[in-house]
Amino acid sequence: MLYKKNLYRIDASACPSGNVMNDSIDRAVKHFGSMSAMARHLGLSSYTVIQQWKIAGRVPAEHCPNIERLCGGVVRCEDLNDRVDWAFVRASAQVTS
Repeated sequence: MLYKKNLYRIDASACPSGNVMNDSIDRAVKHFGSMSAMARHLGLSSYTVIQQWKIAGRVPAEHCPNIERLCGGVVRCEDLNDRVDWAFVRASAQVTS
């Protein structure tokens, strides 16, 4: 039986990503210019940390507010990590200020 090389490979250009978080991570990287520059601004050890976020499909919650701030709101926390109730976090921050 013959097998074609890359038989199960998905052509990314053939289908939209459908992943808002990955698109948002890409927008953040574009804002900084590169994954390395983004990692430096966030105080991370290496750009590979950001690569892992892209693989996971979300940014850890503790980094989202800083990314949003550094990007001037172009990329929002809600788009980077959907597992956090950011509306509650924002409301709580306003009450304590």
